[in-house]
Parts: sequence; C-alpha cells; structure tokens
Amino acid sequence: MSGERVERRLAAVLAADVAGYSRLMGLDEEGTLARLKAVRKAIVDPSIASHRGRIVKTTGDGMLVEFASSVDAMRSAVEIQRRMAQHNPDGPHDQPIEFRIGIHIGDIIFDDNDIFLYGGFATGRCKRPSVTQADLDRYNATRTLMRVGWNSDEPTFRQLLTSQIAPTATVEQAAAFNIIQRKSTSPENAVRFYETVSNFDITELLPKVSAPTLVLHVREEIMQPVQEGRRLAAAIPGSRFVSLPGKNHALLENDPGMPQFLEEVRQFLETE
Repeated sequence: MSGERVERRLAAVLAADVAGYSRLMGLDEEGTLARLKAVRKAIVDPSIASHRGRIVKTTGDGMLVEFASSVDAMRSAVEIQRRMAQHNPDGPHDQPIEFRIGIHIGDIIFDDNDIFLYGGFATGRCKRPSVTQADLDRYNATRTLMRVGWNSDEPTFRQLLTSQIAPTATVEQAAAFNIIQRKSTSPENAVRFYETVSNFDITELLPKVSAPTLVLHVREEIMQPVQEGRRLAAAIPGSRFVSLPGKNHALLENDPGMPQFLEEVRQFLETE
C-alpha cells in the first residue's frame, strides 16, 4: 500500500432533489428550469452559504452539499423548506418546486470534487419494507429516551446509541463518544436528526448516480444492517459492493476491517 494518505473526516452530507421533476419538465420545461434557477439563486444557495455548507456536486435538479456540522445541515434544510413553503404560492398552483432533502452523517472520503460514502443506506428504518411494529415501538421509545435524557449528566441514555454505533469500543472510547454526543447538539436537534434519518427514502435518486461508486459496509453491525448497503449498491449503476469484517458502524482504528477499508479505497481512487 502506498504512503499517500486518504483524506477522510466526519461530516454531514445533505442530498436534495425536486419532487416530481420529470412531471414538471413535461408540463413546462423552460418554465421549470427558469423557476428552479431562480429558487436556487434566491433561497437554496444563500441558505447553504449562510450555514457554512459547500456544494460538492449538482445533478440537474439534485445536489450534494457538505457541512462540517449536522446542526448546520439541519438548520439549512429547515430554512430552505420554510422559505419554499412561503415561495410556492406565488407560482403555478399545479407546478410547485418542492425539495426532498435527506441528511447523512459519517466518515466521508474526499477526492477532488467527489464524495465517497461508507456505511450508507437509501431508506430510513421506518420506511423499509421489513419494518415491524416492534421496530416502530423501539423507534418511538428511542426518541423519547433521547428527548428526556440526552442532556443529562448521567450518560446512560446516550450510551444506548453509542452501544449500537460502536459496540466493541473500549470504555475510554465509549466515554469520549458519549461526551461528543452531548456537546455536539441539543436534545431537540438530536431527536430531529434521528427522526430524519429514520424516515427518508432516496431510492428514486440512486439510478441517477453517474459517478464511479464504491459501497463499503461492515458485515455484523447492528446500526444499519449490511443488506441495506447491498441494496444501495444494487441500485447504483456500475457500483461495487465490499463487505468488511467487524461490528462497528463507526470504524475504529483497531477494527479488523480498517486495513481492508483503506486498501479498497486506495485501489478505487487509483483506478478511477
């Protein structure tokens, strides 16, 4: 393996596209393009900039945006949706520009203007065909525990999430992650983020991905089952799926899958 270091860091990625874009283009192609351009200029781009976001890539009606903070990503998304709700009544009543927005947080690998995601998924836990009533009950219970216990001096409630993200973490690693969770966001934003990632569905966007894609997923993690990574890869044209040994959703430096993770990424970047 070469000594070149891959740039990877924790970031929030916002993915957005226009709902019913094909229908809108069929009704009025020139008008839709003009209205989308105006909305981008007046609402979307200024909101992204004001919340310290960086537009990484645009795909017609869609875009990928990087934020250093999940809070900034969420605030930008909420601001865009609120301003769009105020803006749409001024346009054709049957042709509103409505954005679908999803946010992913995790280890992101950067290469020029491309993004490579690890441990991703296309549908939140509440939108998956396999969801059961027991799953929904656990989801609602977790929301309640996060709301009442997130900001507590006692880390028990935050440890619930830590034990799912990194079940093999050492006592010191788990304690540090519990502190990071509390300091990084408020209970309200933690719950809103959990609700968002549990209820989005971007499966319709996946066939539009044209960039070379490598999907990596840990085989025994419980936060996002490995089959979700397989579904993600299967829906992206020409993508390659690699499963890694281990149990942690957030890879730790001593994880068994870390060497393979770095080697797969290095080979992918060199080939592409």
